[in-house]
Amino acid sequence: MLRSLIVRIVGFSTRFAWVVVAAATVLTALCGFYTARHFSIATDVRELFPTNLAWAQRATHFTATFPHYANSWGRSDS
Repeated sequence: MLRSLIVRIVGFSTRFAWVVVAAATVLTALCGFYTARHFSIATDVRELFPTNLAWAQRATHFTATFPHYANSWGRSDS
């Protein structure tokens, strides 16, 4: 059963190669457009964790107390 399905897919792909390539190109473009519009990542470390966590509050207090160490901790709130 699986073998006959694979044989049919390969047969279709070889008979209609340009249609398969065009469909793959359109699908790739649509996936790229969707990804560009819907996926994002926050690169600011301060936005990745809630500010009410004890260690985050300590880090904020530390950088406020010692602003010259802010850049060594990856924070720039000075």
